[in-house]
Amino acid sequence: MPPNTTASSGQKPGKSGRKKGRKARLIVLVLVLAIIGGVAYGAYWTISTVRASLPQTKGSITLDGLSGPVDVKRDGYGIPQIYASTDEDLFMAQGYVQAQDRFYEMDVRRHMTSGRLSEMFGKGQVKNDEFLRTLGWDRVAKKEYDTKLSASTKKYLQAYAKGVNAYLEGKDGKEISLEYAALGFSNDYKPEQWTPVDSVSWLKAMAWDLRGNMQDEIDRALMTSRLGPKQIADLYPDYPYNRNKAIVQEGQYNELTQTFEQDGSTSASGSTGGATGTGGTSSASAALQSQLAGLQDVLDDVPAAVGVNGNGIGSNSWVVSGKYTITGSPLLANDPHLSASLPSVWYQMGLHCRTVSSKCQYDVSGYTFAGMPGVVIGHNATIAWGMTNSGVDVTDLYLEKLSGNGYLYDDKTVPFTTREETIKVAGGKSKTIVVRETKDGMPLLSDRDDELVKVGKKATVDAAAPDRGDGYGVALRWTALQAGTTMDAVFAMDKAANWEDFRAAAALFEVPSQNLVYADSKNIGYTLPGRIPTRAKGDDGSIPAPGWDPKYRWAGWIQQDELPYEYNPSRGYIVTANQAVVDPDKYPYTLTTDWGYGTRSQRITDLIQSKIDDGGKISTDDMRQMQVDNSSEIAKLLVPTLLKIDIDDKDVREAQKLLEGWDYTQDADSAAAAYFNAVWRNILKLAFGNKLPKELRVEGQCLWVEKADSTGPLDEETKVRECGQRDPDQAQPDGGDRWFEVVRTLMDDEDSDWWKTPAGVGDRPKAENRDQLFKRAMIDARWELTAKLGKDIDTWSWGRLHRLFLKNQTLGTEGPGFLQYMLNRGPWKLSGGEATVNATGWNAAGGYGVVWVPSMRMVVNLGDLDKSKWINLTGASGHAYSAHYTDQTSKWVKGELLDWSFTKDAVDKSTSDTLVLKP
Repeated sequence: MPPNTTASSGQKPGKSGRKKGRKARLIVLVLVLAIIGGVAYGAYWTISTVRASLPQTKGSITLDGLSGPVDVKRDGYGIPQIYASTDEDLFMAQGYVQAQDRFYEMDVRRHMTSGRLSEMFGKGQVKNDEFLRTLGWDRVAKKEYDTKLSASTKKYLQAYAKGVNAYLEGKDGKEISLEYAALGFSNDYKPEQWTPVDSVSWLKAMAWDLRGNMQDEIDRALMTSRLGPKQIADLYPDYPYNRNKAIVQEGQYNELTQTFEQDGSTSASGSTGGATGTGGTSSASAALQSQLAGLQDVLDDVPAAVGVNGNGIGSNSWVVSGKYTITGSPLLANDPHLSASLPSVWYQMGLHCRTVSSKCQYDVSGYTFAGMPGVVIGHNATIAWGMTNSGVDVTDLYLEKLSGNGYLYDDKTVPFTTREETIKVAGGKSKTIVVRETKDGMPLLSDRDDELVKVGKKATVDAAAPDRGDGYGVALRWTALQAGTTMDAVFAMDKAANWEDFRAAAALFEVPSQNLVYADSKNIGYTLPGRIPTRAKGDDGSIPAPGWDPKYRWAGWIQQDELPYEYNPSRGYIVTANQAVVDPDKYPYTLTTDWGYGTRSQRITDLIQSKIDDGGKISTDDMRQMQVDNSSEIAKLLVPTLLKIDIDDKDVREAQKLLEGWDYTQDADSAAAAYFNAVWRNILKLAFGNKLPKELRVEGQCLWVEKADSTGPLDEETKVRECGQRDPDQAQPDGGDRWFEVVRTLMDDEDSDWWKTPAGVGDRPKAENRDQLFKRAMIDARWELTAKLGKDIDTWSWGRLHRLFLKNQTLGTEGPGFLQYMLNRGPWKLSGGEATVNATGWNAAGGYGVVWVPSMRMVVNLGDLDKSKWINLTGASGHAYSAHYTDQTSKWVKGELLDWSFTKDAVDKSTSDTLVLKP
């Protein structure tokens, strides 16, 4: 039962061994419940356990360790605002309050980050734990805590842990959360004390999901088994800098470039967008493909922390100068796009010193993670900030040539550094593994799968690669595997008073690298922080590299004062939505070759610019409406062509007519949006999906393909049935804005080989050109929706296809039916879609169900902070029968925002419950 937070329209497939272990434990749980007392006992268990775990929110509680009283004021949605007189009391109270609402979530998270899920959930999690132990997140977090973090940060982490443990003191499982009561029937697991390292480790999990282009590296390498270099280049087109503007347009990188050129520093590789890769894995491509195919299976099973295992992660954040706002002060908006989870990955709260002084320095409100002190995104009394994932390339995979107990490097055998890890298993025997790392601290990921080890020993290579010897392995270099200072950055941002303070705080935010948007009452800005590697000329990091060649090792780091930033640009606004940070012709370093393609960012830019050009002023509600914009940019490109296609079948023609006069908005009640997205899905499948190797195609999709050694036409003798292997939420083509750009660049080449496809089942026609393939897609889409939604198109709607299910971590994903009923919520029919500003993402290869969402939304009004607005995906509480479990979700679905009180008077007016924590 992993902490799988992915929302989907159906059960997520997994490995049979894992599922057998999970199901066995859950069957035991169900039998125990049934035997002990039948229906009457089940009713008693439900009511008593629910009541036992709900937190106290009124009155007073005595906590050892406080130096003075702390007030916890909750509004009608259960969102806490904490008031204290010292920093230590403030963060101790934060730990206590978050544990009240979310301790089970916190506990699962720390077991994930430390590779100890088997201690909670048994042998079904051993493989995941092996992989997570190999990465060693908690080991890096401990090193950060011991050697990198400031004394004040350690003090705050200790105070937070003290607060969590004060909550746990004297409580058994059922008094903490409903899930512990369920676990108590199947094993004797008991929660242990919280530590400061538990908090720091969560940053590593977040970084893993936001790690950049590692998946693209794997996919490009796997494509070589079926596609040639030109075809792969078609599927990774250059970024459209002329159409979709980069973030930094007037920033300081121009001056820095001149400085770099004078100093003779390393120049960029010249890559401007998508890449087919440069450099050297071709010499061992067969070995690499085999290794990566197995590695993908391992990666698919790793629990997602905040994203869909690194795929599809995006966000919107933008800021508008007071010159163009109704208030005359800046407005800042943010909505990070992450996996849908229950409870939400975010926790809303305010942290207030009664009097800000050297003794108590914080007055901040916003979003944080349960299990971590401070506020990650939000505002204090003078500044506000938002974040989007930068997507810079901070990971590289290396194919390592194994030799005895070492690996080949620069024509020498270098010994691995090794360590043993013992994995304890609930209800079973412990397992010990050996982790091997290179001298650069790169773990050998391929050791974590027996099949990968066999593949590495037997892999075939060409003459340019080293002799096979003991085989090959895949190692990972990743910036997050080095100790850093991101936790320091969180506290520094929370008390920053101006742009200079903010930039200094951002410089500490090493991993994950984020686009940071800034505003105060008069100014707006953007900065890109992070530990970002430089590579040798000719290596752009776009494909796995040969580990035995020294020239592919990282050359160094981009210095913080060399990274792009922008302050008060003349255009009056800054937009970040995972597009390119800078035009590579104006910046000397390659940040990545795999930006998002800028569809959302340009739409936001167009909405802002349109308002400015009309002479209007932008309001807080205008910002909110932009956040829920449902316009489909790919529909604007394709629909005019689709409407020109001559359709003979009256039922397909009836569906085609839905697109006539459609305004391209993907509202939940739109039949046109349902049909268009089905057509888009089928275009992708016919043109690209059926031509990708099985390792990228969706699991269960089977095709007849030519045998590798055959030379004649495809017939009974030369064909073989080949089935896709990838999880539906991870498969390609996923339909994101890279695929928008792929199709856009091919539209004028009507006879491209990509548009050719064989005849389908029954009378489905073959295609020899673009319009024939589009016609086939329209036919296939019509009958797909007939099967899913019925023949009557008047009953069709996008929301019937595009549904959000909120599933509780662990027991809510694969628990017995009655427990899932108790813990899960939904479905909701959603508007929006893939690469839309209202980014309710879906994977076109896997289906229409929602797989990631705007995990929260906020708009900060720097002219009057009490007029700011915010909302969370679910609610403040992780308790299934709390009134605040999903009390924000319905408003979130409608695109509404809640009032966000900040000043003491406003907080007092909105307070429903007050709890006093006494020393």
